[in-house]
Amino acid sequence: MTTEQHVDSISGVAFMAKRSIHLSISRCLKCNGPVVTAWFGVRETEIQREIKVGSCPALCLACHNLPDEPTDSNCVRSFPPVEWD
Repeated sequence: MTTEQHVDSISGVAFMAKRSIHLSISRCLKCNGPVVTAWFGVRETEIQREIKVGSCPALCLACHNLPDEPTDSNCVRSFPPVEWD
């Protein structure tokens, strides 16, 4: 996870925010190929819940289809978060 230094506005204490990327794979409804979905998260402290910051459009690697509907219901594999710079 990438770290960024921030200063707490109340206590004035510096802390490091961590960024991560999440990936999941599902099946394409058009060609049955693999669809990759990614989203990014930030966690400001170790005990704070991760905040979903942004996402990339889902993409089928076989037919390059951009699915309009979410593919979460037919998710085949979710990978653990990975650090990113």
